[in-house]
Amino acid sequence: MLRQWQSEDTLKLLIAIDYRGVPVFASMKKVPESPWFLLAKTDKDEIYEGLKVQLRDVIIIIMLLIIITLFLCGRFMVAAENKVLPR
Repeated sequence: MLRQWQSEDTLKLLIAIDYRGVPVFASMKKVPESPWFLLAKTDKDEIYEGLKVQLRDVIIIIMLLIIITLFLCGRFMVAAENKVLPR
């Protein structure tokens, strides 16, 4: 994998398996005017954890908005029915 990356000077991004057997997002770039390469990696689960929390929050907010909308529609329907039909 590293040999393929070293053949080009462009920034490379990929999902790989690290030495622990854990999927990671990895990025590698050649250091200018040097034979060195800089490799950075972050666990895939670590990146997705923040997204999972945000998704959960968005789902809760949407559910609350639906419940409030249904409640308000019910109230308006009852109020309109009471105005139309005299007692």
